[in-house]
Amino acid sequence: MTTVHAVFGVVSAAAVALVVLWALAARLRHHAPGAWFERAALGAAGLLGLQVFFGLILLAAGHRRSALHYVYGIAALIVIVAGTALTRALERDRWVVLAWAAFIAGLLVLRALMTGYHKA
Repeated sequence: MTTVHAVFGVVSAAAVALVVLWALAARLRHHAPGAWFERAALGAAGLLGLQVFFGLILLAAGHRRSALHYVYGIAALIVIVAGTALTRALERDRWVVLAWAAFIAGLLVLRALMTGYHKA
């Protein structure tokens, strides 16, 4: 299970990076990224949720990491879920909020990976 959690950690980081790069490209072109961008951001949020689920299974099984690993992982999930919730109140430029949430969550995911990966 630790391998699955580690692999999904890298996949989550890649998904978040894709969302951020997509938003950056849209910003540089001065165009909104479209409806698929929002779906991709929600997919990244789903991957982060799955990561937390895998982490809880590992925690229940007795696997322990540094406290920062848990803080960064849960904070990443909170940031992207809060960003998604905030966009529901917006009528336009929702993608900007999602992009910033993905950027901040991505940094937190990278820190979680750094504090959680240990060769056994």
